[in-house]
Amino acid sequence: MNAKELREILDARAALKEQGVRAAVATVLKVEGSAYRGPGARLLVSESGESWGFVSGGCVEGDLLEKARDVIRRGEPKVALYDTTAPGDALWGSGLGCNGVVTILIEPAEGAALDPLEFARECLGRGTGVLATLFSADTRGCEGVSRLMLDPGGELRSQIADRALAGTVEAAARECLATGRTGLIRLSSSGGDFDLLVERLGPPLTLLIIGAGADARPLAALASSLGWRAVVVDWREELVRRARFPEAESVLLLRPEDLSAALPAFGETAAVLMSHNFPMDADYLERLMGGPFAYLGLLGPKRRAEGLLSELAGRGVRPSPDQMRRLHGPVGLDIGADGPEEIALAVAAEILAEARGAEGGLLRDRDGPLHARAGG
Repeated sequence: MNAKELREILDARAALKEQGVRAAVATVLKVEGSAYRGPGARLLVSESGESWGFVSGGCVEGDLLEKARDVIRRGEPKVALYDTTAPGDALWGSGLGCNGVVTILIEPAEGAALDPLEFARECLGRGTGVLATLFSADTRGCEGVSRLMLDPGGELRSQIADRALAGTVEAAARECLATGRTGLIRLSSSGGDFDLLVERLGPPLTLLIIGAGADARPLAALASSLGWRAVVVDWREELVRRARFPEAESVLLLRPEDLSAALPAFGETAAVLMSHNFPMDADYLERLMGGPFAYLGLLGPKRRAEGLLSELAGRGVRPSPDQMRRLHGPVGLDIGADGPEEIALAVAAEILAEARGAEGGLLRDRDGPLHARAGG
């Protein structure tokens, strides 16, 4: 789930706890077929029936709210199974048509030995970690659900009793941390078949926007609406005004040689170079090229990007294959964008696709379910 939605859930739970109001959290463990949300989606429900987050497009929320309130009353977790594959969704009688089987764990929001929401809050504030939830492949109850956490400091916390299985889960968690590959994995052991949900949790993505022109404003606003940290940088004092970028986390007056001051202490960072000044763009790009960026976008046509790289080559700066893989010039997906707002949409969509390891193509051309497993 995205950082903005997770933050809303965490803030709501903190407020409920302060008020002495009990709550339950529902987590999508597994999806077979297609569904609106994938594994890891969450819904927080208070005892009065208020809710935060989504686990579907509204297909199951009504029934799930009642089950969550029952969990709150009893103080015991339960697993809910929703099957919308039958013709006409005979089980629900509502013709939902999602064509998926969704397994959802519902548990009290407080009191867990390894609290997933508290761990998520820790990761948002300290750095990237991995939450691994292990459960029986044919689970219909909560007896087999256990967790392992790899925190941002590298410390391991586990409640998996089987040492061999715990080692396999730890290896999967470390691979998820290294590759960012989040999702469901099927495991087999002497104790049977298990499914493992691995979630890479961390601070929201920071989008560094180099250039504070008018076309940077909709990109900063869109980034903020997605829960990203938008940081706008420019060397022109007349453009670096907070009032022009109210949604941005910060607006900084920085020349290329001072760019490191804009980088976050931790978390993934993407950068888009859009100052429209070729000499300054070359100076910024020289500093950006060696930085810790998962994505680096260059606004403008391909010929301009080639010109910038040629300028850097003249300075003796030649990007490595890995740096070239992260470089996107022209920036953005090919959606026929025209104008600042549409270009911002194309840019943000490409950054999101890169962050999620998606191709950015048409969903109608995709074979198989929308939410694929992380591994086999």
